[in-house]
Amino acid sequence: MARIRTVKPELFFDVELGDVSIPARFLFIGLFTQADREGRLDDSPKKIKANIFPYDEKINVESLLSELAPRFIVRYEVEGRKYLQVRNFGKHQRLSGSELKYESKVPAVPDDYKEAPGKQQGSDQEAPGKHLVTLERERERERKGVSHKIKFSKLQNVLLTQEEFEKLKDRFNGQDNAMVWVEKMSIGIAMKGYKYKSHYLAILKWAENENPTEKLDSFKKPTEHIINYKELPVVVKGGV
Repeated sequence: MARIRTVKPELFFDVELGDVSIPARFLFIGLFTQADREGRLDDSPKKIKANIFPYDEKINVESLLSELAPRFIVRYEVEGRKYLQVRNFGKHQRLSGSELKYESKVPAVPDDYKEAPGKQQGSDQEAPGKHLVTLERERERERKGVSHKIKFSKLQNVLLTQEEFEKLKDRFNGQDNAMVWVEKMSIGIAMKGYKYKSHYLAILKWAENENPTEKLDSFKKPTEHIINYKELPVVVKGGV
């Protein structure tokens, strides 16, 4: 049964998702609507195609699923039946209604499960061990708070995690104000070759330097969004 799901704008800037084909990205978003409360569903390419690509006879869903695995989905078997798990599903979806009352009927990925080796892109030959990803490794990434960097700014040269961008929005009272500082950073990187270990911390430091009397927690919306190139701060060796 299809369900209403949330798609965050930051998803479209995900660097790794940008590596797969456009149909694969469309399928990934479509899987949200087919998955249950835990992000699980039957691994049935025929059924998935009927629900997500009802008018596209030439679409090869099996091939697209292979593109998404193992970075975005886990394909596994339990007692001879095939299932699919959308990675990090719980981090991006808010459950409501009847879903809160019932547990998932789809078995979870076994703790000791290892995905089969994938094929090399553009090749029919297997790539032994290249895509061996265990569920435990993914859980370890989540425990450590490892997040993918997303490309922001018109030039797509400012790298921030989704969490960092949300913090900037909170600091600067909204997305528009946050993007003013992101674009300033972008121009500094493009025109003067600024390099920082953390673009997030660098933006905060720029704001402090340019507004020494203004508390970041009470940052006010600028009257103009025009960037003055002469006022770009001087880079400090060593970065942030």
